[in-house]
Amino acid sequence: MGKLIQRTRGTYVNDDAVENVIRYVTRTRANEDRRNELIFFGGAGVAQEPEQMITQFKYIQRAFRSSASLGRKITHEIFSFHQQEIQELDRDKLMKFAYRCAFHYYSLGYQVVYAMHYNESQDYHIHFTVNAVSYQNGKKWHSSMRDLAMREGLFNRYLYEAKNGLIPIQLCSQPFRSPVCFDLSSGRSRV
Repeated sequence: MGKLIQRTRGTYVNDDAVENVIRYVTRTRANEDRRNELIFFGGAGVAQEPEQMITQFKYIQRAFRSSASLGRKITHEIFSFHQQEIQELDRDKLMKFAYRCAFHYYSLGYQVVYAMHYNESQDYHIHFTVNAVSYQNGKKWHSSMRDLAMREGLFNRYLYEAKNGLIPIQLCSQPFRSPVCFDLSSGRSRV
C-alpha cells in the first residue's frame, strides 16, 4: 500500500510559490540537474505545458482573491509506492493511476499538476500540486489529517484497481476527462 503525505516544508505564501513548485515537480527549473528523476507529468484542469500550468493557477487565484487575502497559494502532496507495487504496474497503468488521483482533486474544484519521479533514496512517488483556490467558487483548499487519510485510502483503492486492470471506463469516456501526460520515453504528449 502506498503512503500519502502533505509536504510541509515551506509555507507556499511567497509570490513565486506556484512557479517554484510546478517547476520543481515537472523538473523544468532553470539549470535543472534532476531531470532524469522525472518519469512523466500531467494535470487536471490545466494545459499540458508547465508555463501554461503556472499561468492558469495564477489566473484562478487573481480571479477570485486579492493577493493580500490569498495566503497559501498551493498545496503539495506526495504519494509514495512500495517497490513491489511498482513492479506490478506498467507505464500506461501508472499514468492512468496518477491521472485518476489527480482527477479526485479536480472533482473537488481544484486544479492539479502531478508528476511521477524516481530517485534511489525515495523510490517511486507522485507529486500532486494543488491550486489553493477553487476554480469553481474561489474557496480556499482546507484539508485535515482525516481528509488526508481518506485520500490515502482512496488512492490505495485506485492503486489496487490499476494493478488488477479495473480502471473505470468513465475515466476516459469524456474528452475533458482524458488524461494528458508528457511521456518522457516518447518525448511527446499522450492521451
